[in-house]
Amino acid sequence: MAAVRSAVGISPSGLQQSLALQADRLSKRHQLRAASAIPRNRTALERRSLVVRASNERFDIGDFGARDPRADELESQFGDKVLGNADTEHRILLPSGITEVAGLSARNCAPLPAGTLPLAEPGARELLKRVVGWKLVSDPSDPSALRLRGEWRVRDEESGQELMRRVGVVVEGQQQQCGGSQQADMSLEQGYVVRVDLHTPAIGGLSENDFIIAAKVDIIKVSDLIKKARFWA
Repeated sequence: MAAVRSAVGISPSGLQQSLALQADRLSKRHQLRAASAIPRNRTALERRSLVVRASNERFDIGDFGARDPRADELESQFGDKVLGNADTEHRILLPSGITEVAGLSARNCAPLPAGTLPLAEPGARELLKRVVGWKLVSDPSDPSALRLRGEWRVRDEESGQELMRRVGVVVEGQQQQCGGSQQADMSLEQGYVVRVDLHTPAIGGLSENDFIIAAKVDIIKVSDLIKKARFWA
């Protein structure tokens, strides 16, 4: 030690301070190298977290995000205590009064008071917005009168007959509600197209009952009868 002191000209305490300073510089250099190894596109929080981990493991703050459950957590069966329904089917419950606003299919036809006039075209077009796939057409016997028409392209003649039967069941059920004032003219056109024309002959045009029937026809199951469209890549 005396030889070292005489060679460098410093005391043992000064030598210890010099060695400690060099060790501190090496530690900082190690931190800088660890920081430079972090990709530039990381956030400041991620860079700071990785630098802290590289400098001292006591400050490890763990991984961000989700993690796997520990053994003691699995033994506690915490998954059995989760509130909620495991079924992924979601049911939307509508207010009870919504049928008065938009639910034509939930209503039944009503007898028409004496002197009821047919719907004018503006009123019919407002109700047309509440049924899907229907359109307004002119009555062949009276161009000034309107009809409500729906069309379906079916797979074959047998499917067309079955669809008309299902529509007929709905129409007959509603005719009993309104005293038989409603009428549905059904036909199977060329190309296996089922055409249904709804109207109210008693008033010579359309009534709200026709749109109620159309809304009920819309909820008939037809997926097993209609022709499926083909899509080519």
